[in-house]
Amino acid sequence: MSPVASEAKPEKFLEKLRDGFQGLFQDTFPQYRDNESPWILQFYVQDEFSMQYLYNMIEGYIQPTAEGSEFSESYKAMIKEYTEWLAKPEGIFKDYKVTGNQFYGGQRKVRVVMYRQHMHKMALRRGRSALADLEQVTTSFIAKLKGVGVEAKRLNEDDFNQ
Repeated sequence: MSPVASEAKPEKFLEKLRDGFQGLFQDTFPQYRDNESPWILQFYVQDEFSMQYLYNMIEGYIQPTAEGSEFSESYKAMIKEYTEWLAKPEGIFKDYKVTGNQFYGGQRKVRVVMYRQHMHKMALRRGRSALADLEQVTTSFIAKLKGVGVEAKRLNEDDFNQ
């Protein structure tokens, strides 16, 4: 899931974002009585102190006609040095006045794992399997995240382990 810029945003923006997420969760998952819902979502948040993703984006932006030129190679070397400097372990500066935190470049990754339990007492929709339900809800969840302003992609095993 991609981050949504929320720093220094007006309260109305944050309320709209909150309402969007609330609606997303209410509308995506089929409703069940009481505590019978088979859906489990687990969120994993990982702070990665690397700016390699930024370097890769910039490198990928270079047009094939410019690839390998003296200018593009010099620019890539400068960007590589800069992104490594941003992500150095001691940070690039310390905020002594407000947070007391070190500031450094990095990326926060948020992953969502969705499960659909199979419970015998819960009837599946006619002709559907638990796997088909999971597939439908996952597709809907990703589409509705986009409507809230969050880009998301479904990961395979290799993506998940990076």
